[in-house]
Amino acid sequence: MSADNGEADLETSIVEYTVQLEQLNSAIDCADAQADLENGDELRKLREEMEQLIELSKENLLSLKKKRLLHEIDIISGNVNCSSVEQASDSTSDVSSKESAKCDGELRELIASLEGSRCQAPFGYDWGQTSYHNALILNVEPMDSIDTMEDIKVRVMFCNPESDAMKPCRYFLSGNCRFDDNQCRFSHGKVVSFAEITKFVEPDYSLLQRDCRCLAKYKDDLWYPAIVESVGEDHTILKRLKVNRSLN
Repeated sequence: MSADNGEADLETSIVEYTVQLEQLNSAIDCADAQADLENGDELRKLREEMEQLIELSKENLLSLKKKRLLHEIDIISGNVNCSSVEQASDSTSDVSSKESAKCDGELRELIASLEGSRCQAPFGYDWGQTSYHNALILNVEPMDSIDTMEDIKVRVMFCNPESDAMKPCRYFLSGNCRFDDNQCRFSHGKVVSFAEITKFVEPDYSLLQRDCRCLAKYKDDLWYPAIVESVGEDHTILKRLKVNRSLN
């Protein structure tokens, strides 16, 4: 199965799964209205499984798109043949130019379709350390030409910001921030090379237990290192921040 067919199949599946998820939500609403607790619990379990299936399909789709992107970049840079074009030597350059332009257009469309995808992206701290964090591709930066992987830049927003520099600026998102990217204390999105992004890592909440370490969201909307103190029967997690701020 070609990469194009794989992408099309996944996109079709995601649409179908989304329709089924909407149907499940409607069925859950009906079960709740009729106080059908047993059926409602079963439907909620199915909904959770469907949501996980949708997210997995989206991640697989992103992976396929990235592989195709890498191939297209190789084509444009001349590392592989763009197509099996057999022409006389005196017309080779004209055909190559036409095929290159076609590939470039397809590549730009492919890159644009990555907007809104989840991923992991690097963030460099002031003290020199760089680590990867879950993020969302906000947009693809404008490009004059695409000759190498380094020409492709994406702007990402981090899902679990640990500092003001990672925290999305709400004024920027609404288009009203009066500071530019370098002046605002909050994030207007981190611009990184597409080659640097990796697959989104889904949190595994089943691993949470007493005394385990995790990240906890505080009232300032930043995430801090924490230790789980207890897990209640209603699955509410109580955390203690290392910076001596309690969190319930």
